[in-house]
Amino acid sequence: MSIRINNSLSTFNILMIVILFITIFISACTRSEPGVTIRAVPSPVIPQDENQISTMEQTSPTTVQSQNDEGVVLPFAPSNPIGGGLLVAEYLAGGLANIDDCLPELIEDWKLLNIENDRCLIGDVDGDDLDEIIYLVSVEGESANPGDVWFFDDSQSAYRLFTSARAVANEILSNLKIEGLSDITGDNYPEAIISSENCNGELCTQKLIIASAHRGFDIENLSPKNLSLRSIHNITFEDVTDDDIPDIVLQEQTKINDDAVINTEVNPETTVTPDPNTPATPTPISENITGPQRDITTVISWTGLRLRSNIIPAEPEYLFHLVVDADTAYQSGDLEKAKELYKKAANDTELKDWKEEQGKRAGRIELQAYSLFRAAIVELRTGNAAETLNLLDSVNTNLSNSIHGLAAGIYLSALQKGEVSGTACAETEAFLTTLETFHKETWDYGIENPVHEINQLCR
Repeated sequence: MSIRINNSLSTFNILMIVILFITIFISACTRSEPGVTIRAVPSPVIPQDENQISTMEQTSPTTVQSQNDEGVVLPFAPSNPIGGGLLVAEYLAGGLANIDDCLPELIEDWKLLNIENDRCLIGDVDGDDLDEIIYLVSVEGESANPGDVWFFDDSQSAYRLFTSARAVANEILSNLKIEGLSDITGDNYPEAIISSENCNGELCTQKLIIASAHRGFDIENLSPKNLSLRSIHNITFEDVTDDDIPDIVLQEQTKINDDAVINTEVNPETTVTPDPNTPATPTPISENITGPQRDITTVISWTGLRLRSNIIPAEPEYLFHLVVDADTAYQSGDLEKAKELYKKAANDTELKDWKEEQGKRAGRIELQAYSLFRAAIVELRTGNAAETLNLLDSVNTNLSNSIHGLAAGIYLSALQKGEVSGTACAETEAFLTTLETFHKETWDYGIENPVHEINQLCR
C-alpha cells in the first residue's frame, strides 16, 4: 500500500519539475539582448489647422531610436526631415552627436541638401549666459528648397528644441541661409540673422528673419516690416551709423533675364512728334521685363526701440534713375537738391538710355523734357517766376517733339494769360489725357520701377 503511494508522489514530483524547467526555458528565450532597450518615439500632436506653423511636426510612425550603454544613437530619418527637430534634440542630449563638426552623420543619413553657408552656429541667443545650437535643415524641393532653422537650448537644458525660424517668421521658408550671429541691438547677446528666398516664376525676392530675445521674452523676429530684398549679393556687419553697435549692411545685386528682352526694328535715332488727333498705338513692354535696375545697399540699424532699414541706391547708370532720384528729393521736400538733379538730368548725354537699349523709341528726349518741366515747377514753388517762364519756354522751344515739351507749352501759355498755377496744371493734365496711351508707353520702364502718372507732372 505504501509503495503505491510513494510511487504516485514520485511521478507527481517529476511532472512538476518538468513543467518548471519548460517555464524557465521559455522565459529565457523571450528576453532582449542584455544592455539594449528598443522603444518607439511618440509622434507629437499636430495642430488642427494644417496651415499652422509648428516646431513639432509629425514624424513617421515607424521612426525609432536605440539606446545603448553609451547613449542615444542617430534617429532614423522621418518622412519629413524638416519636422524632425524633436528627434535631433534627444539625439543631441544622448551624448553621441558630433556637435563639433555640425552633425555630419545627420547630413549623410537624412540626406540633407548641401548648402554653401554655415549649417550651424553656437552662441547665447536667449541671454542666459549659456550657448545654444542653431542648426539649418534643408531638403531638395521641386520649385524651392524648403527648410527650417532649429534652435536647441544649452546642454544643461538637455538641448531641448525651443523654437525654429518657421515659428519665429510664422511662415513656410525656402532656400534658407544662416547669414551670421551678431549683436545688433547692443545688449551683448547676438541675434541670429537668417535669409529666405521666395520665387514667383522668374521673379525672386528675399527676406530676413532676425531672431532676437532682446525684449527678454521668447525669441521674436525683429526684422523691419515690409523689408523685401531682390538678391543679396553680400552681407556684412559694420558700424555704419557710428553708434558702437554693428549694423546689417546688405548689398543687393540685380539680375536681369536677357531672354525676356524684346527687340524691335524701330530706329532709335528717329524722333516722332505725337499728334493729339491721331490715336497712338504703342508697343507695350513685356511685363516679364523688370526694367532698368541698379544695385542697392540696404542698411539695417538699431534705433533703441526697433530696427530700421535705410536704402542707399548706387550711382545711376541709366538716365531714368537720375530722374527717379530727382523725384525722390522733390517728394521729400528737398527742393534745392531736386532742382539740381532735374537740371542735371535735363542736360545729361552720358547716362544710358534704357528705351534705346530695348530697341524702342529713344527715351532720352522725354526724360530731358520732363526734367526741365519739373525744374520749372520747383522754381515756381520757390518764388522764382521769371526762371519758371524761362525754363518752360526752353522746353517748349527745344523739345517740342516730345509730349512733355508740348505739355510745357500748354502750361506756359496759361501762366502768360495770367492764370494761377492750379488752373495751368489742370489744363496741362487735360491735354495729356488725350495722349494717355502714349504717356503710359513713355513711362513704362518695367514692373520694378516707379510709375509716373499724368497728375504727378505739375503738382
